[in-house]
Amino acid sequence: MPTLGASKTSGSAVADIRDSFSHSAQCAETNAPSINSEKLSAAVKYWNQVDEGSEYWLDALFEESWAYFMAGDYPRALGNIHTIEAPYFPGSFYPEAQILKAVIYFSNCNYEAATTVVARFKKKYEPLRKELEKVLAHFKAMAPLAFVSTPNVLTLAPKGAEKSDNPWHLREYRAEEFRALCESVYDKVEIYGLFHARKLRAHELALKAGWDRVHAALRITKPFYDRFTPAISARDFVLRRDDLDRALDFIAVLR
Repeated sequence: MPTLGASKTSGSAVADIRDSFSHSAQCAETNAPSINSEKLSAAVKYWNQVDEGSEYWLDALFEESWAYFMAGDYPRALGNIHTIEAPYFPGSFYPEAQILKAVIYFSNCNYEAATTVVARFKKKYEPLRKELEKVLAHFKAMAPLAFVSTPNVLTLAPKGAEKSDNPWHLREYRAEEFRALCESVYDKVEIYGLFHARKLRAHELALKAGWDRVHAALRITKPFYDRFTPAISARDFVLRRDDLDRALDFIAVLR
């Protein structure tokens, strides 16, 4: 995990923190959720190092509030939400914070407060959703050709789960579900799957063969990935229309 400098927190460093957080929650074969406290603690530790002057500070507070919620530290989670919703930050936009607040109230059996928060959320954001629908309809009229992508739930989420543990994904689709959604708006829909190729395909096969144990045992993890990651290019991915259930993501060409 990188050390975060004051007010110069990089996007890549924040991405590393998010990676730790995303992997802190896992599902066993029984679909029973479990929390990796080490990864969760690491994410919180480095979020706390994001300086108040950083452009990522409010993002860090919001995302950290989910980690506090997962750890059962509800007061700190609500404290972060209170901060990002303060009048001092009139330009902040974190509607999902209200959802988290409602979930915290619900988890603590404060059903009346949870219901109130949800009602306020709907009152505030339902009109925005309708406005966005108008905007999308306008863009459809302007752009008869569109490209839309989404993750594949079958390769991202644990087996049998409705979605992955990524808190920023509201919905993840199977190929047929994504096609049906697109066809409800556009007349012609082509769905492509994004797959690993070349170096990434070799790396994928190496992981299945136990590469994680090897590089850890040899203590070459950092030097290897310091070279491997920057070498990844567009040629290490390929688009195909077959075997969509194994695709990493879907890309729809809409006309």
